[in-house]
Amino acid sequence: MKKSNPPTIRHIANFWSLQDYPTGRKPWSLERQIVDIKEAGFDGITTQATRAHAKLTQKHGLIIVGYFASAKSSEFRTLIQQNLDVGARHINV
Repeated sequence: MKKSNPPTIRHIANFWSLQDYPTGRKPWSLERQIVDIKEAGFDGITTQATRAHAKLTQKHGLIIVGYFASAKSSEFRTLIQQNLDVGARHINV
């Protein structure tokens, strides 16, 4: 019988948790937020990622778990493709 590998648990930060952090008037830059997530020990982020997210997560060794919310099935193909284009390994819908 073939031995299977145990599942890998990844710790993923929901990117909205740093929105307007530390203040709404002077929020951290995108890179500062990503660096902080990495330094806190997370393996990646989840968000409706842009190319800027993709570039910075790759630079800092994090993964992207994509995200989208839509009630219109006609938008699904485009939203899924946007997530795939930025390297999302999984997509939270």
